[in-house]
Amino acid sequence: MIYDEGSKNVDNLGLASDVIPETKAIEPHKNKFDINKVILEAREEERRKIARDLHDGPAQSLAAILLDLSILVAELPATEELEKLKKQLTKLQDIAKDSLNEIRQILYDLKPVQLNSSLKSALQDYFDQMNIKFGLETEFQTAGVPQNYPTYVQIAIFRLVQEALNNIVKHASVKKACVFLYESEEKITLTIKDEGNGFNKEKELSKSGSYGIVGMRERTVLLGGTFDIISKPGSGTQILIEIPRKGRHYIGESKGNDSR
Repeated sequence: MIYDEGSKNVDNLGLASDVIPETKAIEPHKNKFDINKVILEAREEERRKIARDLHDGPAQSLAAILLDLSILVAELPATEELEKLKKQLTKLQDIAKDSLNEIRQILYDLKPVQLNSSLKSALQDYFDQMNIKFGLETEFQTAGVPQNYPTYVQIAIFRLVQEALNNIVKHASVKKACVFLYESEEKITLTIKDEGNGFNKEKELSKSGSYGIVGMRERTVLLGGTFDIISKPGSGTQILIEIPRKGRHYIGESKGNDSR
């Protein structure tokens, strides 16, 4: 479920590294909690910028190319001499259509997380969308999920789940996933499982450019948590993420947080 994502992973778009806009320069007195908060919020802003650029650039260009190809195919005379050209244009049309659909999916993944109600309801809405789009059924269990986490923490947890499910769709060859989100006084535990293809953990982690793994691990570390993968070929994959609620990385109520 966690693999070398290649060009289709949204974290490949410069989001795996810590991006801190100049407008959010960190003052020397900021503690680690504040710095990590700024980094996570900066990542969300970077996602919004990339989404705007993709929508206004490549997405619009591909849509125009697709329209022109459709017109060419429709207007070509039905002659034996032009039949080969028509087939080639139709093939290009299909490629452009697939590419546009991929960009639209990336735009969907990049869009801001809506937490109007709660993290639980936002996740459930996402699971419903994944079922409609890809036929992925998600078993979702929660216990003691709070309503007062800072917004940036809720968004980070959502992004971790989103990344994992995207990988299941792309690589695991299964139609079911399990997501468990539990809270105790000491920590939050997020577990994501599938019974799919699995992979060689050591081999995948040794690859350069494993942005999916790097992005998830970095996001977890910024929350002061631990990240582990259990997987082997043919035996599915389990991701275990634990985020402490107390100590120097405490993510509960704090001065100046933006909890909802």
